[in-house]
Amino acid sequence: MPNTQLRQHIDDMPGILAKLERIPEITTRLDLIDTLRAHALSLEPLDGVETMALSDYDRDWLVRYTYNSNAIEGSTLTLQDTSLVLEGEFVPSDSPARFVFAARGVADGMADEDAVDDAVDARHREREHGGQDVLQVLGDHRARDHAFPPVLGP
Repeated sequence: MPNTQLRQHIDDMPGILAKLERIPEITTRLDLIDTLRAHALSLEPLDGVETMALSDYDRDWLVRYTYNSNAIEGSTLTLQDTSLVLEGEFVPSDSPARFVFAARGVADGMADEDAVDDAVDARHREREHGGQDVLQVLGDHRARDHAFPPVLGP
């Protein structure tokens, strides 16, 4: 059943974001974030040790995020179980399958770096040109995500 109130809230978001970006303090902070991001990207390319350390950090963050997100929803998976499930090596026999699928779903959604990069790029275009870029990016990713089950991939 469609949630018309939620749909209206989503439709109103570009206008709300545009109003926020007209507030000088917010614009200043967004510009600072853009500057810091550009500086961080200028430090690349990273050597092998740095790349491996960042990869380990990203993996640890994803496991902890997935574990905490699912724990809030009542999952009985432990942090170690969650890590093993995300590696694809383990299906706990003492937890309902829905918790395993929930963990994989959260991880698949958070690991979609293309969606994050596209959203950042769309925000920049939105600030420069206006229009419906953010909604277009969200629509593109929704269509792609529904085309393939998240656990199976394309």
